[in-house]
Amino acid sequence: MSKKTLRLVRTLSDIRRAQRCTALRAARQAAELAALAAEDSEPEPPSAPQDPPPQGSRECTAEAHGDFDLSIYAG
Repeated sequence: MSKKTLRLVRTLSDIRRAQRCTALRAARQAAELAALAAEDSEPEPPSAPQDPPPQGSRECTAEAHGDFDLSIYAG
């Protein structure tokens, strides 16, 4: 490569590196700001206990699966 071409390639490489570093720095700052905003917007934990789920809910319980035959899994 000629000296001019080599100098141009190095200059372009330096520009690319500077852009990448700037973008990484901006992304890091944005992530820090988002974390701070999320920290500030988190609701207070409830002081009263939660109500139990309604009786008609489709929760998975041991009673609901007690009648299954698990012998097919035995070796």
